[in-house]
Amino acid sequence: SRQPSAEEPAMARGTRSMEPGRREQSADRGRSMDRGRSLDQRQTCDRGRSMDRGRSEERTGVERLGLVLDVDNTLVHSVKRTSFPVPLNVKAFVNGRDEQELFEWRGPTLMSGASCGCYVKLRPGVHAFLRELKYFYDLSIFSMGDKGYLDFIRSILDPDGSIFADENVGSRNDMQGVSHDQKSIRKVCRHPTQRIVIFDDRYEVWKNDLDRSKGQLAFVRAYPYTFLDDRRRELLRLLARPGEAAVPEDRDVHLRHAARLFRLLHSDVVGPRQLSTKAALHEAWMRTLKGLRILILDGRTESGVTKAAQAFGARVNQQLDRSL
Repeated sequence: SRQPSAEEPAMARGTRSMEPGRREQSADRGRSMDRGRSLDQRQTCDRGRSMDRGRSEERTGVERLGLVLDVDNTLVHSVKRTSFPVPLNVKAFVNGRDEQELFEWRGPTLMSGASCGCYVKLRPGVHAFLRELKYFYDLSIFSMGDKGYLDFIRSILDPDGSIFADENVGSRNDMQGVSHDQKSIRKVCRHPTQRIVIFDDRYEVWKNDLDRSKGQLAFVRAYPYTFLDDRRRELLRLLARPGEAAVPEDRDVHLRHAARLFRLLHSDVVGPRQLSTKAALHEAWMRTLKGLRILILDGRTESGVTKAAQAFGARVNQQLDRSL
């Protein structure tokens, strides 16, 4: 409905009066522009498909993978406050860097008047673990606790919200399965299955996703962290006394070594070899005992110990000989 300007007829006449050679050049330029636009459209589509990956590379320039972390017995250990007959002095529990490692979550008050509160002990090195890996992985957490409890854990582990995005956090409300006993990877992580690692002390809560992946989903079982149960007697003796400075020493170094493993997996997946996380994990296991020969005095060739040793790269002998 727009009226043509006075200049447009002249421009049209000028175009019609162009020399044949110039018209052909203009047509070539038009076709080239069309090809360019088509290429741009394809590139835009490619950029759209890799948008998640692009977001993962912001600032660092390093492509990130997906690392899904369990909370309880993996990053922290929590027990009900009622499991201790007297209140604990949580502020007295600090590590060698004068950082508090024991906290108290008061929780909601039930209709009966009882409290759902608990004591939360951080696993040694958890802050360094998260700080190191956030540049190589998009970190997610999934807890079987309720949202209020998980928000409290996040306030300790990620007070400024720079590590765990809201969409990468799952709680009991997000559990699936017939009896709501299954965690769901897609609730907290959007990376392809071949680029995800799960770090949890319980295998069974991921069984549905692991079965569905047909062996493509990498799972690293965390050594269960149960400090408050294991050292309960010492905690009562030391932390239940007002003004007591001494605390039980926590020598757990699991997260330090786990971080090293996850860095190794990352280099194998995003490096020239472009392995899946499951394949990279298998190779990492095989390197653990590579070059080691083990004599297992067990007549069963299919024993669990033999299989485990071989899975970690050891060469197993069943008989003693001079070469061994």
